[in-house]
Amino acid sequence: MKSFLFSLLFLFCIVYRVVAQRDVVLNHYWAMPSIYNPAVAGSTDYLEGGLSGRWQHAGSTDAPIMVVATAHMPLEFLERRHGVGAVISYENVGKNHFVQMGVQYAFQMKLGKGRLHLSLQPTILNWKFNGSSYKNGDSTSTFIPYPFEENNITKEQIPTTDVNDNKLDLSLGAMYFYKNWHFGISCTHITKPTFQFSDTCKISCYPNLYCTIGSILKYNMYSL
Repeated sequence: MKSFLFSLLFLFCIVYRVVAQRDVVLNHYWAMPSIYNPAVAGSTDYLEGGLSGRWQHAGSTDAPIMVVATAHMPLEFLERRHGVGAVISYENVGKNHFVQMGVQYAFQMKLGKGRLHLSLQPTILNWKFNGSSYKNGDSTSTFIPYPFEENNITKEQIPTTDVNDNKLDLSLGAMYFYKNWHFGISCTHITKPTFQFSDTCKISCYPNLYCTIGSILKYNMYSL
């Protein structure tokens, strides 16, 4: 077990670039924590799920849209408690369509006076770019659409036909629960999946590192 923990720590330490995109961004991330850390799976005694969405600039052309759904629950087998879950998200940004579908497994064990969860999340990523729409519109301007400009893709390299690519990704997470407190660390896109739309147009999803800490505080309303 110690060797496994050291291996997990090593994987977190090799993250050499931290970026904020390719994972959905939520203001109230604490309400759906399994999006960023699969170790949350099975942390409650019941089935827990969540659904969230964001519609920005409604009515505008290519307005950003985001929908994400999560679910997780505990399981008892082999005389041990485990956690399982799932995450599905869809995001439309300009002429880009991103879909992520992942399943989660969390191994649970007692550690000290608390409980440690070690987890993994294999994910299927799908990225579609409406190049034909770009060709008929923005291709005549100097505008370079997201995320090509951020990845140093020139205007000549942007596809002018509809392109689609699928990749298999992996995320790892660990979370420690002690009384009403929890401490977590996770890393998404460990495999650094690279989407190739042409010989000259390649975009990679770099690993994202997340560190979280939280607590549940209970108050007696009748004593206030």
